[in-house]
Amino acid sequence: MRLALTLAAATVAACGLALSGTAAPSACGPAQIGGATVRTWCGTAKATVTWAGKKMSLKGGQCSLEKVSGLALFAVNLGRYTVPRAKPKFKSFSAAGSDLKPGTYKYWLINFQTPGKQWTLKPTTTNVTITAPGAKKGTFSGKLYAGGKLAKGSWSC
Repeated sequence: MRLALTLAAATVAACGLALSGTAAPSACGPAQIGGATVRTWCGTAKATVTWAGKKMSLKGGQCSLEKVSGLALFAVNLGRYTVPRAKPKFKSFSAAGSDLKPGTYKYWLINFQTPGKQWTLKPTTTNVTITAPGAKKGTFSGKLYAGGKLAKGSWSC
């Protein structure tokens, strides 16, 4: 049940307001770009991901804490997220979970996009270490659904 709530909340957090329709042009928020809905995240968050010999670093993202069905859910989102069915056009990173205190946890939803590809870590293989209260800093590792390769990285708010 906790995993289902975490996955549902992460999906909502990742999509944010992107499904609310076409927004007025803005540096942050949802917009229609090349026939796709793209959500641009802004703020002070940073993240780095390494996988399959590649590395992606992003800055200028948002951290949020929401209550869903009485459960506190943290999310960090960076970059320009292309809402699915469209093929990803930009780089983005999202991580979400219900663990807020320093420690090591499983079952976080972590995904990222590169132009043309969506990458998602298997929640059952994901290890997240919260290094600051409120999940303001953390590291992660886990296996990707695509190919089973290891992906790892960090975020900070």
